[in-house]
Amino acid sequence: MAERRGRTRGGSAERATRELVADDFRVLLDKSPDPVVLTDGRVLHYVNDAARKFLGLGPEDGHADIDPQALLPARERGVVARAFQDLDAGRPFIGEVTLERSDGAKVAFAAVVHECTGDDDERRLFAATFRDLSARKAYELELKSSLFVEELTGLANRRQFVEQLGRRLQQVAESDDRLGLIAIDVDRFKSLNDSLGPSAGDRLLIAIADRIQLAVRTSDLVARLSGDEFVVLCHRIEPGRLEEIAGRIREALALPFSVARRKLTVAVSQGLVEHAEGHAEPESVLQDAITAVAVAKDRGGDQIAVFDPVRRLEIASRVDMEQELRRALQEEEFELAYQKEVWLRTGDLVCLEALIRWRHPRNGLVPPDEFIPIAESTGLISPIGDWVFAEVCRQLKEWESEGLHGMCVSVNVSPRQLVEADFAKRLERMCGRFDVRPNQINLEITESMMTDGSRAFLKRVRDLRDAGFTMIMDDFGTGYSSLSQLRSLPFSVLKIDKAFVLNIVEREQDRLMVDAMVRMAHALGRVVVAEGVESQEHVEILLEASCDIAQGWFYGRPVSAREISAEFGPAKEPDDG
Repeated sequence: MAERRGRTRGGSAERATRELVADDFRVLLDKSPDPVVLTDGRVLHYVNDAARKFLGLGPEDGHADIDPQALLPARERGVVARAFQDLDAGRPFIGEVTLERSDGAKVAFAAVVHECTGDDDERRLFAATFRDLSARKAYELELKSSLFVEELTGLANRRQFVEQLGRRLQQVAESDDRLGLIAIDVDRFKSLNDSLGPSAGDRLLIAIADRIQLAVRTSDLVARLSGDEFVVLCHRIEPGRLEEIAGRIREALALPFSVARRKLTVAVSQGLVEHAEGHAEPESVLQDAITAVAVAKDRGGDQIAVFDPVRRLEIASRVDMEQELRRALQEEEFELAYQKEVWLRTGDLVCLEALIRWRHPRNGLVPPDEFIPIAESTGLISPIGDWVFAEVCRQLKEWESEGLHGMCVSVNVSPRQLVEADFAKRLERMCGRFDVRPNQINLEITESMMTDGSRAFLKRVRDLRDAGFTMIMDDFGTGYSSLSQLRSLPFSVLKIDKAFVLNIVEREQDRLMVDAMVRMAHALGRVVVAEGVESQEHVEILLEASCDIAQGWFYGRPVSAREISAEFGPAKEPDDG
């Protein structure tokens, strides 16, 4: 019975083939590299050579008993219903299907199914062509890997990490799950990399990545963001567990590394963020972890710091301040005040110190200690410093035209300015533009900057001195300069920090310190300025110590250039009118 049914179906299939496929067209189909079949949905009426190969059929094997739906894995059976929806609507079905080969392998195909039922056909017939997508799928997988995998270490890259973090945040929003982030930064890696060379530095990063992966849980995602920055995403994290994982990472990385025939130890700064709600964007949560790393580094490195939301507000405030400073430069909202420096014994004016002020349109006068640190950290101190110097040159020229001859102004120099290779030349050009002599301007550099001690740094200080500027060491006594350094540094004036002067009346120790600093400076041939002079008692003690110059509220608070003109300008003739 089965044999007769098979012959009947086979005969029917052969008749359908003769009717629907001409010999020359059949040859063309047989040579096609893509599988082609003719079916009524229940049996295969025709298969070309590529389809026979796919089905594992030999040249003599029949195909009429093959159920086409059996070629589909169970989860793909729904594609038949979708195909008939399109075919019943009079349009071909075009889609992606997975077929199961005779060896059990599942292969993705692009399928196109057309209805080819003739007028005298008793049942509907369909021609289906399939294009193997294996190569394309492999390429897509390789492309996806290249887009989401960090090339050096094989870890997830920033793109993949942010995407996974976004998904986890959505899950957290819909559950009681908790997730945590650990940002990791290798302390002083640049110095290590410079010492080892880039190739060995890369090998060290690979070894660090391997150790981090071994230290975390298998369910945690480790990524390399850039350079020596890594991050770990931990989900389903219990309270206190994040610190435990960070501790394991720290212990794993503390063991020596063997790189380029050297034994190396590294320390890392880690920033932790625990997040139990899904309202934050992935980048903002990641930034919180990076901010915590900065806190750990500020504490000296080799630390684990937990993110404090207050820091986010501080950072937002600093960003706002930076934007406001940029606007203030463009809108010329800065102004200078001038404080007198006088000879202690005579009270005669020696020089003026220029002090910057910011007249904010809404907040009024902003003191420098609120914006100078931000200007330093953002690099804005350089253009602000250039503005100060140019304004001092312009004011000196204006005072000259008013009859105030021989005026001298001290200007503070920041560390960022001093490392700029063209700084001295830039100041010389500004002096030339305003026809001001360099010896009319003192440049104040804090003693703490001298701890750099590099040849390039000292050369720039000497270049400024050689250009004609008077070099002043500011905040003397706070930077721990050695006697040998002071002897060789190109400063002609030392300015004692006001922290030592303010309490010389009440504290004998401070009085002795000031006396010792004056004696040492004089022994080195330096002139001494004392800051923070606020009373007659201060004056008398400093005179007894043989200090040279004084600056402070006792002689006057910082005032405008106009007030300086009124105090020191030529006496005006009385108006006869």
